[in-house]
Amino acid sequence: MSKWLVDHFQGEWVGEHHAWRVPEEYRSYHVFTVVRNPYEIQASGWFFQPVIDPPHKPESYAEACRQWRCPADQPASQKQFIEWSGVSQIVYFEHLPDGLAQLPFVDPDHVPPFPHLNAGGYRPPGDFFQIMADGDEALVWNGLKDDFTFLGYERFNSGAPATPNQKLQLTGGARDGQ
Repeated sequence: MSKWLVDHFQGEWVGEHHAWRVPEEYRSYHVFTVVRNPYEIQASGWFFQPVIDPPHKPESYAEACRQWRCPADQPASQKQFIEWSGVSQIVYFEHLPDGLAQLPFVDPDHVPPFPHLNAGGYRPPGDFFQIMADGDEALVWNGLKDDFTFLGYERFNSGAPATPNQKLQLTGGARDGQ
């Protein structure tokens, strides 16, 4: 996303890849983020290269969940990320690249090509339910229930939400407290 913004819209890198704090001097800018089905985030994260080959890889996704501790100053979910950062619009990962036409600075009739860059994932083919172990679904659902509800994703569905959060697809959503 950052490369696309820099290449086509004079975007600038601000902060780090997953940083949630928007510097004060950028608070008046249009702040958006891309969200993804919680099942799919967890599956991709489990097969991300640094997770696959660490010195002490957990035996299972369930064990990894038991060991994980969120840093106190980091959001633990997409919902928290949106609320803490003051995002004014979301774009659903499942709607890319067409969903980019929703951004206020993009001409919907001329959306620049959006590259797919594999950032180090070596995930096997298939969706969450095809590649994760029995019991992992309940861990994701119980751990990220707020994300599912807030963003409109459904339990036992690893695809796009049937009823996306329309308020956050519009400029001003989270920032106006909607």
